[in-house]
Amino acid sequence: MAGGAAEWNFDERVVVVTDASSSRGSEQVAAFAAAGAKVYACGSLEPVAAAVRGSVEAVAVDFSVESSVTTFAARISTGEGGLDVLVVNDPATHDQSLVEMPDTAWQRLIAASVTGGFLAAKHLAPLMFSRRYGKIVFTTGPESSVGLLGRAHVCASRHAIVGLAKDLAIDAATHQVNVNVAAAAREVDGGGNRSAIDALTHAVLWLASDASRFITGSVLSADLQ
Repeated sequence: MAGGAAEWNFDERVVVVTDASSSRGSEQVAAFAAAGAKVYACGSLEPVAAAVRGSVEAVAVDFSVESSVTTFAARISTGEGGLDVLVVNDPATHDQSLVEMPDTAWQRLIAASVTGGFLAAKHLAPLMFSRRYGKIVFTTGPESSVGLLGRAHVCASRHAIVGLAKDLAIDAATHQVNVNVAAAAREVDGGGNRSAIDALTHAVLWLASDASRFITGSVLSADLQ
């Protein structure tokens, strides 16, 4: 199983993974399910092929629309009584010159990435706060720490995600909830980079596990040559 899922135990844990239709999202869903979790896979999802100890439920949630997120949060609260792990995946992007970019393209990315991350945290983190336990992991790419040609829009959104996570970590610490970022050292979606996906999945599972209980407000760079 990608990401070394057999090393982890998430039995009876409730996990939400956003953007589950992406290559990294689907790998995370499979890894958590193989480790025993009840996984809500947000977005379209191919069936998990490997044998799993846990379960997977595909759900349609638009994280850029607050009413969609509140409905989903109420569903988890009613059905499961709480949430243990939230993985917020940054959306896939493409290169585009800043001066040639239509405003609509900028707005779409900010809505999917920054607004989506904000609303996910705003409405799902309280399900952890009430139990005084939880792990929130934002995933992002190399633009979260550097600028790259044709990626100004991506750099802006991913820096914002890191800032959001670091600030949320301060608030969440009073509720015994950890908030961290797993940053892929290379772009993982669209390039078919197997080792990069595996490295990111492993980083996500580690940050979501009790092994990282003393780590919060940090950015973990995931790379595997």
